[in-house]
This record gives sequence, structure tokens and C-alpha cells, in this order.
Amino acid sequence: MTVTEPATLLTDSLLGAFTATLAVALWRSTCRSRQVSSRYWTGAFVASALAALMGGSWHGFHESLSPWFGRLLWGATTCAVGLAGLLLLIGTLHATIGNPWRKRLVGIAVVKFLIYLVIVNRYDSYAIVIADYAPNLLAVLVFSLARLRRASFAAWSSAGIMVAFAAAAVQVSGLSLHEHFNHNDLYHVIQAISFWLLYCAGLRLIDRA
Repeated sequence: MTVTEPATLLTDSLLGAFTATLAVALWRSTCRSRQVSSRYWTGAFVASALAALMGGSWHGFHESLSPWFGRLLWGATTCAVGLAGLLLLIGTLHATIGNPWRKRLVGIAVVKFLIYLVIVNRYDSYAIVIADYAPNLLAVLVFSLARLRRASFAAWSSAGIMVAFAAAAVQVSGLSLHEHFNHNDLYHVIQAISFWLLYCAGLRLIDRA
């Protein structure tokens, strides 16, 4: 089986393994603290790890995969990315606002995610993934900044989201450091920093009544 993008396969796999490790560590912390917000963030890390591992497999072997399996793998990757954004947002809502607004916003986020699943599986465009994921990250940043002086997690999550946006900007720009280390590879490296900052934030999450 020919590896078409070895560097992307490697960096995506390392990112997936790193994020999965953070998910396990955050879950152990969640079991002690019993914070609902932390549990949602743990789910977001698991979904992100799966997205990285599946995305890396697609980049590495898509020319050798059968067409139907390639579409299935890429579809699962885009679904996992959307799920990660949804869970990250719901966890943030649990840590920043109370009911009834939290229930309303969670409902809106879930409906948006379901619409995203329909659209992204009908049209093969990564722009759709960005159009779903970016608003979720922006919402997490806004809610984090609103609690910056009152919640210890907020500074870490704000930094993590800003680094994630920087990573996305690098990916969209097409910036490559080397012919064998393209914009996707650099994106994965910067994303690892973002996940570390978000992990530090997750350890400090406290549910808001």
C-alpha cells in the first residue's frame, strides 16, 4: 500500500495519540471532580483524537483505498470534527452560564450540528467543516472571555482557542516550511499546542449552577 502523504500521516497520527492521552488524563480528573463541563470536554478530546487518526489515515492512504471506503473514512472524519466542536461548546456553556439560557443555547447547538451532518455528507467540501467548527470555537472564546476575571479556566481556554485560530489560518494560507512538510503538517503541530492549553483549561472547569 502506497503512502501518499507520509508527513501528514505522521503528524496527524501523533496529534491523535497526543489528544487521546490528554483525553484519558482529563477523564481521570473528571472522575474525581464530577464536573459535567469536564466530561463534555473529555468527549471533545476523544472526538478530536478520532478525527486526527482517521484524517491522517485518509491523507496517507486515500489513493490506495477503494472509493466507497475512502468516502466513508472522510465522512467519519468530518463528523468527528463537528462532534468535537459541539461537545467543547456544550461543556463551556455548562461552565459559564446557567439555565434557562444554557438549555436554549445547547438546543440551538445540537440542531446546528444535525444540519451540519446532513450538509457535510451531501457536499464534499472542507469549507463546510470550517463553517461549522469556527462558530463553535468563537462561541467558546466569547464565553471564556466573559468569565475571564471570575473563572480560572477562562484564560487557558481563551489562549487555546486563539492558538487554534492561528493554526486554522496557517492551514488556509497554504504555508509550507518544506516540500515534505506542508501546511497541514504545520497545522497539526500548532493544534497540539492548542489542545495542551485547552487541557489545562479542562482541569480547571467548574460547573455553573
